[in-house]
Amino acid sequence: MTPEQIQSYWDASMILSWRRFQLVLHAEERFETLTNLTMDAARAAGVLRLPPPYIHKNEVRLFVGQFLPKIGQWMEHHDEQDDVRLLEKLAASHYDTRKGVNHHDPAIAAESRANTIDRKRNAIVGEKKSRETHKWGWKVMK
Repeated sequence: MTPEQIQSYWDASMILSWRRFQLVLHAEERFETLTNLTMDAARAAGVLRLPPPYIHKNEVRLFVGQFLPKIGQWMEHHDEQDDVRLLEKLAASHYDTRKGVNHHDPAIAAESRANTIDRKRNAIVGEKKSRETHKWGWKVMK
């Protein structure tokens, strides 16, 4: 079996599991049944778009949304009749999960920076209040 055929079997298994709201584990089992290859053997054969080993208990939609967002968006906007067209597009592409998806969201990063600044500011104010309180030595003034 050629690597292109193995790739098409994996893509078909992933798409079918995505449409049925199944787990990555189900897609892997379907792929192993169709090709008689384990996922490790598929990785060794150079199959693209494979999930990392730790994600097999999550839904395929989560995996696709996190690691293959272009495929997920395409599948949300197209019906099952267009899945053959998607398989043809995927056969010609080198879209992969191994290149590292950039999950950097500027809005989340800005909010995180603002929270860090607020936390530091609150710590400084708290320290200042603590020093003012300790300056009196906790004595009762009469």
